[in-house]
Order: sequence, then C-alpha cells, then structure tokens
Amino acid sequence: MGAILAELSVHLAAMRAGADVITRQPAQRRSASTGTAVIGQMVALPSLLFLAEEKVLADISAADPTVAPLLTATHSASDLRLHG
Repeated sequence: MGAILAELSVHLAAMRAGADVITRQPAQRRSASTGTAVIGQMVALPSLLFLAEEKVLADISAADPTVAPLLTATHSASDLRLHG
C-alpha cells in the first residue's frame, strides 16, 4: 500500500507542477502539447487510486471476512454510479 501511495504522490506532484507551469504562462505562449501532457497525467491517476482502493478493501475483508459481502456490494454500487 505504501508503494502505491508513494507513486500516487509522485504523480500528483508532477501533475501539479505541470499545471502550475501552464497557468503561469500567458495564454498565447501555451502549447497544446504541454496541456496534453498534463491531461495525460490526470488520466493516469484513477488507475493508481483504484489500486489503492482494491488493496484497502482486500485488507479490510481479510481482517473481518463478515464485512466482505457488504464491501463488495458497496464497491459495485460505486462502480455503477461512476460508470453507469
């Protein structure tokens, strides 16, 4: 879990730095490629968040197997809301 969070932190810092560079530039000096790179970093973040979420749910389920069905139902409901 620590490695996932560390990687997420690195990506967040890089994304923030990239966004800061773009916003400091006058609009006429901003390039599409720079914006595209920052957006690409943003798109990559959910996959890291999902890994962390899966790990937390697995740890909770391992600690108390009786809550596993509730966690599965909650996770499924959130997936449906996100993608439905």
